[in-house]
Amino acid sequence: MCPMLSQSWQPCSDTKQRLRNSRWQRKRAWGNVPPPGASSITSTSNKIEPDKGNTLQMLEELNLSTSDDKWKAIFNTVLEAPAGEQMPKEHDASPHAEQWRKAWKSWWTAAKSASKNKLGTKEHGKYKGIQDEYQRQAAHAVIEQATTQAQALQAEYNIAKTQATETLPQQIQSELNAALYGGTGNVKAVDTTNTLKGTAGWTTTCSAENAGTSIAGDFLCLCNGADGGNNNCPGGYTQADWSAGVSQTATKWAALTATCPTEEKPEVTPENIAAAIHAFASTLQRKTNGAQTKVRLGESSDHSCDGTSSKLCIDCSNHFVKATGAGIKGITWVKHLYTASSKLKEQAEAAQRAATIGQQIASLETQADLVYRLASQNLLQKAAPAVIGQQKSTTSYGENNKNNQCPIKNSTAADCPPDLCNYNTQTQECKPKPGKENSEAGTSDGGAGGAAPAGCARHGNDKTACENDKTEDKQNCAWRREKRVHLIKKRNVLKR
Repeated sequence: MCPMLSQSWQPCSDTKQRLRNSRWQRKRAWGNVPPPGASSITSTSNKIEPDKGNTLQMLEELNLSTSDDKWKAIFNTVLEAPAGEQMPKEHDASPHAEQWRKAWKSWWTAAKSASKNKLGTKEHGKYKGIQDEYQRQAAHAVIEQATTQAQALQAEYNIAKTQATETLPQQIQSELNAALYGGTGNVKAVDTTNTLKGTAGWTTTCSAENAGTSIAGDFLCLCNGADGGNNNCPGGYTQADWSAGVSQTATKWAALTATCPTEEKPEVTPENIAAAIHAFASTLQRKTNGAQTKVRLGESSDHSCDGTSSKLCIDCSNHFVKATGAGIKGITWVKHLYTASSKLKEQAEAAQRAATIGQQIASLETQADLVYRLASQNLLQKAAPAVIGQQKSTTSYGENNKNNQCPIKNSTAADCPPDLCNYNTQTQECKPKPGKENSEAGTSDGGAGGAAPAGCARHGNDKTACENDKTEDKQNCAWRREKRVHLIKKRNVLKR
């Protein structure tokens, strides 16, 4: 129960020469609990690695610098903040005005910073500009996507980082302060309002009703009594007589804390808090009294605590009443420690979450950096043009129609060979000229997933339709028995 300085969570190592009697030696067992002498119990903020607070700004600058000149020109980088951060009224009529207005500040800031740092010019140390237009466009496409992803991640990262380094540490510190000095966490020194409940005599101020209000309060009640004949605390400390009223709390607190040695201060962790509470619980003494069990911290000739030399103890029995008592967890300062422990775990989780998101942001940063450098050296590979459907060529109809095929649908007449096909400008259809029907048309039966049959094949097994397919007096199609057999066989195969 020895005093512990800021952040300390270990037993005091007083020697026997410093003990007044064996009672103090037994009480030392719960010295893991933040004891008197701790002017504050300080929680530590988790450091976030990697710290990615500025990555988004860099990506936005790269994104802006790889944009086309027309877009970059709308940002007046001659202006200073806050004037430049406001979207000019000339853009109010834009269909994108609302979206632009929300993003303008970050866009302009990126443009201003890029201009100031000469990003994209030969004067910049790293990003000297991309000369080739294709390389610029390709790099911008990648960097713009990376920036968009980073914007969402950065928002999540900032929330997690703030929780880990600001919000939760403040809450943890508040709980630790409340455990040590009482109150709601704003008290940072002993007083007779929060640490101790009033200035009445020992039997009132240190009664069972007030037991466990604060760690410092319990220590003061154990080291000062209702008479001057007993001292639970180590040599060098003089017990005050509080029989008539509590007094000199600040002075007695300073004197009490001075009796403990300065020791290495372990980190405040959930594990160390749990160990401290366990040590305190094991120090409590229990004695059955009728149907109830009396629980106390300190010595007593029976089961009661009245502050006199033979009964100088803290009565915790109210927290252990059968059916209604909450036990150790019902003691006020213990509850604050449990809350601090819970928030320490939340803090660790928030720090881990921020670190994970930070890794993702770092990956986007690396990607954008690499793409920019490759583009500036003309090293981005040019993608092959996409091929959709039949390959098209503007040089020769024959190359497109090696098998005398006529594309059925075309956006223009360019792909409809005039020597083989007729092009209908209204329906945008390219059909074979009479006698030039597609050589492979008869092999298609219009099944699911296949193109609609063209030429004479569209008549299928309809002999009459085939024979009636004429242009003026010229026969377009002729009925062949072998083709009919071929079509019937193929259709039967498809039905199986």
